[in-house]
Amino acid sequence: MLGHNFTQILIKEPPQEAAGDQGCRKSAPAPVGVKKPDRYRPGTVALREFRRYQKSTELLIRKLPFQRLVREDRPALPELRCHDSAGGQRG
Repeated sequence: MLGHNFTQILIKEPPQEAAGDQGCRKSAPAPVGVKKPDRYRPGTVALREFRRYQKSTELLIRKLPFQRLVREDRPALPELRCHDSAGGQRG
């Protein structure tokens, strides 16, 4: 029947072209001698930073900005009590 052959023609994929100059190009060839820098796998650098910051004793947030942040959140926590030595807060 004509209908059967017609649907086969519609479903068929177009023929592949020969692997020559007429094929589709993905991108321009990379120039010779230029190499991409090596990249670490995702998460490797983050783990290295975790270890580095856990070993260090330096303050990552400066004292005054951290003190302002704590004072800003203090009204929300009435049970929080501060000493004079804790951030320089009085009272």
